[in-house]
Amino acid sequence: MSSISLCMIVKDEEELLGNCLMSIKDVVSEIIIVDTGSTDNTTSIAESFGASLIHHPWQNDFSAARNAGLVHATGDWILFLDADEELNPDSVDEIKRLSEYKDADGFFLKVYNHFGQKGKEASINPAIRMFKNREEYRFSGAIHEQIAEDIQKNKPEARFVMTDVIIDHYGYQEEIRAKKNKIERNITLLKKELEKNPDNPFHLYNIGIEYMQLNDYDKALQSFRMSRKRVGPKVNYAHLLYKCESRALGALHRLEEAITICNEGIKLYPDYTDLHHYKGTYLITLGDSAGAEKCFQRAIQLQPATKYHTESGIGSFATYYLLALVYESQGKDDYAIDHYFKSFQLQHEKRPLYRIFQLLRNTDREAEIPSLLNKRFNMHTEKQKENLMNILLRSHCYQSVSMLIDEWLQETPSLPLQEKWKRIKDDCLLLHSDRFGKRKEIKGLPPYMNETERWQADLPESIHPIVDRDSLTSILKIEHKGRILYNQGFYAAFQQYLSKWKDMHPQMDKDYKAHSIIQLVQTLSYNAEKHFDNVLKEGDFDLIRSAKTTLPFEEGWIE
Repeated sequence: MSSISLCMIVKDEEELLGNCLMSIKDVVSEIIIVDTGSTDNTTSIAESFGASLIHHPWQNDFSAARNAGLVHATGDWILFLDADEELNPDSVDEIKRLSEYKDADGFFLKVYNHFGQKGKEASINPAIRMFKNREEYRFSGAIHEQIAEDIQKNKPEARFVMTDVIIDHYGYQEEIRAKKNKIERNITLLKKELEKNPDNPFHLYNIGIEYMQLNDYDKALQSFRMSRKRVGPKVNYAHLLYKCESRALGALHRLEEAITICNEGIKLYPDYTDLHHYKGTYLITLGDSAGAEKCFQRAIQLQPATKYHTESGIGSFATYYLLALVYESQGKDDYAIDHYFKSFQLQHEKRPLYRIFQLLRNTDREAEIPSLLNKRFNMHTEKQKENLMNILLRSHCYQSVSMLIDEWLQETPSLPLQEKWKRIKDDCLLLHSDRFGKRKEIKGLPPYMNETERWQADLPESIHPIVDRDSLTSILKIEHKGRILYNQGFYAAFQQYLSKWKDMHPQMDKDYKAHSIIQLVQTLSYNAEKHFDNVLKEGDFDLIRSAKTTLPFEEGWIE
């Protein structure tokens, strides 16, 4: 049976190393860790997993540190990881099978660089991470060290195999990069390398990536262009230069140039899904919905790239979502709904559902929602019903919620659950009185007021916005109460409520405040929709639709 040696270099990685080694401990026969000067508990954690420790002073050279570990490896294969990486649990059996594969010199593993929550914001980079352990195979390059070049130099006929093994990389998450000062460190090392070899296309490409991380798109663009002039189309990162250059141009709002670069890349790499996807995003920004539609359809046809660097969702849920936006802009509502639903099916991210419900409500088709849900969704359990109902409530689809609750009350024998549904239906009456009937009484405000008295009534002390800083969802409760005041005609009280809500913002932390402001804007946006309905109801339907769809709306950022 073939064996695998895990080789790593580390420094002060006590927060991440344990998770990395735990993910791989049942796969490898030995762990060799090169420590370049840790002052925390990194070495103790390594020893607790039975690792062989090599102390190697840092020399501003990643290859030298990597090679210091390779000398001690005894396995048939070398697997190399960083402390901020983990072997995906679903890949354990596959990587064991790979070790028995004889007709290969190295394997491309899929490195998922997570920028946000797992599976939502990630780029996917096929990279050689496992190769045969031969003494002539050594890393080269002081930074972004490479092994493939050395393998091919020593064995020109070397065979590299693409695999589906997934390595989860968390080092690109903002808090980790900031703590490690990785961008500044990398730029410093890359500048030193470029001083020695200013025309090195790989270093130019990599420094461009670092500038992109700093949002310095002018420098990034310059670096990518210099690199692209110096490489041939068969170089393993050449396809990425076209995508990165177009993204830098897009960020600089030079969209026509970005499209030109995508077209140049597509000529060389017609099956590169990402180039079609990004070209579509630039076209839709320029208002060319027909051109964007063709690009997104092609990206979906190609499916997610497997042999190129890609990003989670391209050719999949993200492309379906953007194509649905195109159809919505064209007034092809049923196509839009179908593609939003496909996007949801592929990722189960709720944003497409908010767009479906918003679209149906804005086009006076809200009554179709219960039938749509019954056909396309599992609503057997209380939890499933509650999740969909919460999205409908936040999308202001109170008629649909009321209709669904009428159905569920007939199906639900549980008295406590029936009472819960009835309370929510009563809330729908408060939140949409103009559609469901007469004004309702609000606890804390005098009952039996006429319309003028309601308009002028002051906000009582018992109804104030209250923020729970330990719960982001408390913002939703604040917004909910404000909407009830407005929908029930307490306009003066509503304005006073908004003022108190805004007065709370200076005391909130940055992220909490941002969510609160977004929710406040969405409250005012919904009120604007109601005015459009009243003022334009005798006018042109397309005008009303256009007015509504340009307003901000709830997309479910607070969960």
